[in-house]
Amino acid sequence: MLRHVARRSVAGLLVLLATVTATFWLFLSGPFDRARVMCGVNCTPLRYHQIRASLSADRPFLSQLGEYLSGLFVGRDVPIGKISVHCAAPCLGVSYAQRRSVTALILGGLPVTASIAIGAALLSVTVGLWLGAVAATHRNRVVDRLILTVTMGATAVPFAVVVVLAYLLFVIRWNILSGDGYHPLFSDGSFWSNLASWTSSLLPAWLLLGLFGAAGYGRFSRGLIVESLGEDYVQTAVAKGLSERAVLRRHAMRAAYPPIVTIFTLDLAGLLSGTIFIEQIFGLSGIGYLAFNSIGERDLPVLAGTTLFGAALVVLGNLLADLLLARLDPRVKLQ
Repeated sequence: MLRHVARRSVAGLLVLLATVTATFWLFLSGPFDRARVMCGVNCTPLRYHQIRASLSADRPFLSQLGEYLSGLFVGRDVPIGKISVHCAAPCLGVSYAQRRSVTALILGGLPVTASIAIGAALLSVTVGLWLGAVAATHRNRVVDRLILTVTMGATAVPFAVVVVLAYLLFVIRWNILSGDGYHPLFSDGSFWSNLASWTSSLLPAWLLLGLFGAAGYGRFSRGLIVESLGEDYVQTAVAKGLSERAVLRRHAMRAAYPPIVTIFTLDLAGLLSGTIFIEQIFGLSGIGYLAFNSIGERDLPVLAGTTLFGAALVVLGNLLADLLLARLDPRVKLQ
């Protein structure tokens, strides 16, 4: 077990190292010129070369990358124009626009993104499993065909289109859902009042992400449950006189849990790295909102930092999914 965890951790670190190298080259050393971005429109050649020298952009690539990597562990001082900003470890750089540590900006948006991701992921898997169970127990009937048609149609439409249409209809036209931005759960005032405001601010994101994701879980869990219902041990349980609900809950559903948990873990890791369309349209200032705004501001350190944060979450999600799968499914052995 420990050997497997160590091997997977080393592989994950190698993936992160490759991601850091590629991201650093793309955003901070490659086709994008940091010095030109910081110098602005009315940039003189002298000022441009001064900024380029202060950023160490005229040094070899490996030297710049080594300084960036060392900042992840011990921190570093980052020059921004005529000033130098100290960036504590793990240093992902300093925002050009806000003059703040990228790590601090990401941690500031993490509660918003985490609230969206956890609520939406739980709604997706709950509704999806229920749809899959209903469709599997009514196989080839009207209910089954209806669920398959709806879920197939939902997965065929691009999510960005769904979000824009939902915002125009439910927020702008009918004013059913709130689009006033994020309300913190723990702030001044009554807890129950804060809870109601927090829930109403996140409800549109939960419904859109949750129900859209439930379509995929529904189709996948239906196939798993249908396959489980045809197994010999399930047929034996039916022959012993167990009710349909008991057979579904104790046998068929349990066989579907391991792959569902694996997909859920990976989906949650992806959502935690930022839900750009949802956060931008509904004014939720999370990590996706931060990343999207940094594109317009040409804030390259923020773009690089949010990319690396998302990559780290995906690597951790893969490791956690492997461990959970081995724990839940006795047929899986950690070699």
